[in-house]
Amino acid sequence: GFLCASISNITGLTDLILYLSGLVKLTDEGYSKLVASISNLKELTSLKIHVKKCSKLTDKSLIQVGSKLLSSLKVLQELELNFAECEKITDQGLLTISKKLPTLEKMTGIGLRFQGSRKITTLGITDLCTNLLKLHYRPILQHPTNISCLRLEFSDNDNVKDGELNYLSACISRMVYLNNLELRFLACEKLTDEGLKVLAVNLSYLVNLRELRLVFDLSLKLTDNSIAAISEVFGTVNKDRKSVV
Repeated sequence: GFLCASISNITGLTDLILYLSGLVKLTDEGYSKLVASISNLKELTSLKIHVKKCSKLTDKSLIQVGSKLLSSLKVLQELELNFAECEKITDQGLLTISKKLPTLEKMTGIGLRFQGSRKITTLGITDLCTNLLKLHYRPILQHPTNISCLRLEFSDNDNVKDGELNYLSACISRMVYLNNLELRFLACEKLTDEGLKVLAVNLSYLVNLRELRLVFDLSLKLTDNSIAAISEVFGTVNKDRKSVV
């Protein structure tokens, strides 16, 4: 209560980062109060909230972000939500966030982390991709929104297979203003070389990319063929770009 009251009083705040990971007693009720207080910060341009390993949080917390927070922060340019190892999160919560993304007119950077959220399935991932594209190409503006930074994580989730990765990378390939991309699929054991080959082809379309981070540690079906496919992308990368695999 004290934290929420303090935050809501700093009405001129433009950047806010909260590290609340590992708070095993944090519930949806507490998170909802936090979201309500942040919603009052109308000047906020950058928001990062980390609640990794807050095991009691459910879709209700994400729904509060979608229904209250993202509806209130009209000038938000950078958003990062880290719900890693919050195992109760499902497609329902992610769908609520995804559907709000196209309304964020000022947005240039998005980070969403759902490591270990094994109840997120094809539905949630593909809907997120569709809405990222709607955000990038806002018809009302008659030109692409400049989404320059994208960080996504769906590590440790057996629902992530080649099909999901293919759809994601196809959507990303059309986000031509990206200059910073991070994809984390740690320990996604159903991914194969075929998915990495498609990813490699789609990455080659990102002509403005300057920094790339790909994380596929412990995705045990990947072989030399995946490394070869990704390596071919680097042959098309300008010398001033940075890549980390």
